[in-house]
Amino acid sequence: MNHPAHFPKGTLPIVPQPKPSRRFIKRPSAHITFVLDRSGSMRSIWDDVKGGYKEFIEKQQTEKGKCSFTLNVFDDKFETPVKNKPIKKVSTKLSVRPRGWTALLDAMGRSIQETKDYLKSIPKPHRPTRVLIAVQTDGQENSSKEYSSSEVKKLIKKCEKKGWEFMFFGSDLSSVKLAERVGFSGANTAYYDPKNFGETMSLNAGKVADFRGATSTTDAKKALSYSDSDRRKMSK
Repeated sequence: MNHPAHFPKGTLPIVPQPKPSRRFIKRPSAHITFVLDRSGSMRSIWDDVKGGYKEFIEKQQTEKGKCSFTLNVFDDKFETPVKNKPIKKVSTKLSVRPRGWTALLDAMGRSIQETKDYLKSIPKPHRPTRVLIAVQTDGQENSSKEYSSSEVKKLIKKCEKKGWEFMFFGSDLSSVKLAERVGFSGANTAYYDPKNFGETMSLNAGKVADFRGATSTTDAKKALSYSDSDRRKMSK
């Protein structure tokens, strides 16, 4: 027969407490492909471009979480100075110079296709959970030969179904309209004043960092959306 335990007057039994669970939220991994205009019309603000690029990379390097980075630069030619490199190992120095015309559609089409090829080469369990294509330009499309606007639109639509995100900022209103026409969301597309390139890059660096660090897909999408305040800062 069990007898109830007796405790000294004024004391309570010590009840073992469960150990606190250690729940860690795994930070999403990401891949960023940045498409940068290096056409001749960028020459007058190139120092600002180099400074803005440096700030963008430094901001991403301070963020936690795995991230690979590709830099594609374009005029009427297409080059990849940084290819699928861990963000922590990316140089903050932009080594290319402005030149040539503006093959914007070709730059977008090739950037999307080459990003697709890169991700396909990675085993599924190790692929980034978030993918972003960010495009900057100061000019109007005038020399593409490989991709049409309808072909770029098809690529974007297919990739959005896989969860990819796209953002676009341009200093020519016709290029902004082109971006929306080929499938970039209006919420993620914005005009910037060329004289305000530094502020524009700083703002976008923060948005991309927030995209990477968001704890949900919904919040990640919201991070890339330009608010009225964002638009005023970029275009003032």
